[in-house]
Order: sequence, then C-alpha cells, then structure tokens
Amino acid sequence: MRVIKKLFIFLGLIIAIALILLFSREYFIKKPEKKVYLEEGTGEEVIEKKEISISTPTEQLLEEKKEELTPPQKPILLFNFPILFPLINYPEIYGYDPQSKTIRAYNIEEKNYQELYKDENINYALFSKNGLLLYIKTANNHFLINRATDKKYILPYFTQKALFKENNFYIFVSDLTGSSYLAEFDAAEKKLFDISILNPDIDFLNNGVLIAENLKSTPASPLYFKNNNDTKLFLSPKSYLSFITNKNNLAFISYFDQSWKSILIDNQNNIKKEFNFGTLKEKCTFDNILICGVPKNQEVNKINNWYYLKEVFNDDLIIYDPNYDTFKVIKLDDGFDIIKPQLTPLGIIFLNRNDSLIYLLSKDNFSL
Repeated sequence: MRVIKKLFIFLGLIIAIALILLFSREYFIKKPEKKVYLEEGTGEEVIEKKEISISTPTEQLLEEKKEELTPPQKPILLFNFPILFPLINYPEIYGYDPQSKTIRAYNIEEKNYQELYKDENINYALFSKNGLLLYIKTANNHFLINRATDKKYILPYFTQKALFKENNFYIFVSDLTGSSYLAEFDAAEKKLFDISILNPDIDFLNNGVLIAENLKSTPASPLYFKNNNDTKLFLSPKSYLSFITNKNNLAFISYFDQSWKSILIDNQNNIKKEFNFGTLKEKCTFDNILICGVPKNQEVNKINNWYYLKEVFNDDLIIYDPNYDTFKVIKLDDGFDIIKPQLTPLGIIFLNRNDSLIYLLSKDNFSL
C-alpha cells in the first residue's frame, strides 16, 4: 500500500513538472536570438535579411524628396485692378481696363500708365510685340490702330482672326461665299494664300505657318504646315490639339493620346522633345524659352468648359529652355489659372484668369 502511494506521488510530480514546462513555453518571454552583425564591432543587428530591389536611381530619389519638401510658391499681386487681353513687354504691360473702358500701357518701373484708346464696346484686343500696333474687335467692326503714325484702319467685315508675327500684322478672312484666306495687312490687305478651314488656329514658323482646326469646334484635328500653296501634314488627327510656336523654328504641341501629353517639333517636323503633360496655348508664351501654366489636374474633359468659363484649372509653372535642354517645374499654391506667363527681369508675370488680375512670381523664388 505504501509503495503504491509513493508511486502516485512520483507520477504526480512528473505531471506537475511537465505542466510547468508547458506553460512556461506559452507565457514566459523567450530569450533573444543571437545577434548577427554586419561588421564585427559595429553593433548593428540584422534580424532578417531580404533582397531589396531599387528601381529608381539615387539621384532621382533625392530630387523627388527635395521636390516634396519644397513648399508651393505663392505669387504676389502686381496690380489690384483687372486687366484684360494683356501683352507683357517689360517694363510695360498693355491691356484693356474694363472699369474705365480704355486700352492702357502701364509702366512698371515708372509706376504710371498712358491711355491709348477708349471704346465701351471692345470685345477683344491684341498688341504687336512693340505695342505700336493695336487690333481691336467690337460687336460689329475690326480695327487696326497704328500708334506710330496715329492712323486707324477699318479691316474687312468678314475678318475672323487677327495675328501678329513680331510687329507684322495678319488677318484671316472668311466670308459667306466660302472664300477663306490669310492676308498680311499694312495699310492695305495683301492676300497670301487660301485656307480651307472655317475656324483655324494659325501660328508662324520661319518657313511657313502651322494650321489646325480650333479645338473648340472639333474633337480632333490634324496639324498642317503650309508655305504659299504647298501644304504638308505635320501630325495625324489628334484630340484636343493645341499649339504655339516661337515664330522661328520650333513648335510646342499638346494633345490627348491615352493621356494628355506634349511634344516639341522643329520646322522640318522632327520631334526634339517629349513631355508627359499637356496644356493649352493660351497658358503659354514661347520666345527664346517656353513658359507654360500646366494644370495640376490633367483631365482633358474640363477643357471645353474652361473655354466657356464654366471650369477653372489650378496650375503649376514649367520653364523649358530648348537652347540648353533644361527643364524646371515651379509648384504654385492653388487658385492660379495662368494666362500668358512672361519672363521679365523681376520674375514671371502672368494674368490669373480666376480674377483677371496680374501677378508676379519673383525671381527670388526660382532659379533658371
């Protein structure tokens, strides 16, 4: 009997020890595993070694990080009154003041202005580069005013568009008979060649003109090059086609093809540069360098409503110098729908379509 009792006590002890060991595995903290050092004496621990694939170059990662840390720039108000149809030719800004109903030339350096022409019915105005020629459209008439000779010319009644190449003036005329043509105008009309597009966009190269259907009147258009009576296809039909030239040998073209994109082509139809964004010609100027307001939201379905003042864009600025192939993005605060940005000694001056006011992004806020 005593032997059996000792046997049960022994078995009980074994069971108790087993239960203690079992519970200790579940509830007591395990000892840390052995530390593996990258180099002896560094003290750096490696718990798990994994293969890491880096698909972006270090320089690009650094640039992206730098861009993330750069706060958006806020342009400053240059004039606290509206100016329509501006031409920025530093130190002067030409434009229409809708409050006084006058065309004015504002001098930024001298801080004064000159009244050039008064008309309560002005619908549109356009200036030559030197500001001496002034095109005015009213409800019923088109005029050209030569400030140097103090003469005013009445343009053909069926004038549809006016254009300047530097200080030379051109008109597109399209009458009810189907006759449509481009003409140079210098005191009198001189027909250059026919254009068989009723609502064309036209811009100049040094050896001819580029022509396409205005995107407000068609969903897609080819781009043609025309020199006298010789017409060549530059681009097959593209959706939302918009373009601007430097009036010499380069054209900047935006269009939609799966995404909004842009290209830079020369006057021989060679693609010189491709960009992964799109914009509109009204948001650009192209002299020696290209400056554009570029919508942050790259949805092209806003374009048609934008033209009819039913949508706005929030833009950033891009600067591209084709001479040195340098490209820069300047991020801006929201609220700037940019028209005709121009590089000046003060910085970039532009019209904000949201409020029709002129703004300046100081050169202290960016570098070229």
